[in-house]
Amino acid sequence: MTPTRPPAAGSRAADPMHPVRLSEPLRWLTSQPGRLHTECTGFGFNLVSGNYEIACRIIIDSEEF
Repeated sequence: MTPTRPPAAGSRAADPMHPVRLSEPLRWLTSQPGRLHTECTGFGFNLVSGNYEIACRIIIDSEEF
């Protein structure tokens, strides 16, 4: 999939991981399966703020990167 063009200024975007919004290195990493993957390492509920908190890590499996 080739990115078309960036969204117009002032438009509201619902997809922050759309290819036109990614930096060149992140676009390269996500273009092929197996170059990176994410793991959820923890989950919690903050009793002070009432927010859910999710700890994740991103593993880059590409020697080229």
